[in-house]
Amino acid sequence: MSFYRRRLRVLLSPTARSFWDHNVRSLALGIITQGRMGLFFRVFRALLHQRVGRRRVWAFLSLPDTEAQRRFYHDHVERRLWAPPARWLCTFRPLVWLAGTHPVQAERVHANGDLYAYIRSAMEGVVTRLPVADNYFIAQALAGRYLDRRCVPPYMLPENLERVRGVLDRMEIVTAWLAPYLESQPAGSIDRFSLLDIFDWMDGATLQRTREAVAHAAAPGARLVYRSGMDDRQPAAV
Repeated sequence: MSFYRRRLRVLLSPTARSFWDHNVRSLALGIITQGRMGLFFRVFRALLHQRVGRRRVWAFLSLPDTEAQRRFYHDHVERRLWAPPARWLCTFRPLVWLAGTHPVQAERVHANGDLYAYIRSAMEGVVTRLPVADNYFIAQALAGRYLDRRCVPPYMLPENLERVRGVLDRMEIVTAWLAPYLESQPAGSIDRFSLLDIFDWMDGATLQRTREAVAHAAAPGARLVYRSGMDDRQPAAV
């Protein structure tokens, strides 16, 4: 908090300064653990440690490869984690929404099958197919912190600090709906799109307008990255 008051506060706009003055405790607790998603993962970790055991979680995070992860998961985690209460938790709407899942998106998944089965399959895929040794996303989800000073997002590595500083003036923050914003841009002016899972909760008309807006703004050879749990929102469909 002292760093905020000494170095950061003076750089903020009056509105931002007022907000952080009233929420400065979030900085002391760790800003990445705050907010709705932070609350979800605190609840998730508490349940995970209660069901599986803190020592097993840390043992899992120290495994050397995905084959060891797969064996450990099936031998020590699967039965404990997916006991009967898990089905109720996976379909408890407030908890699902707290995880950042749009209500429409959750309903679409549920309408296409079992929401519990979908969540279980997705989680099993993450912990058995992706190496945990250098995965800072998994570390934050399961442990609530980074495993070491190197297992962090690239922009946090000391050797990348000057590179990040060098491009800050190219950053522009826009608060707007995606399609109208892209429609306002010159044709062929954007060559990278990272859209997460926004297509999953759009209705048909919004999806179509967004596709057309992306096509309008996309430069030749532009790249589009997104994820989807819906068959009709996969790349071939979108």
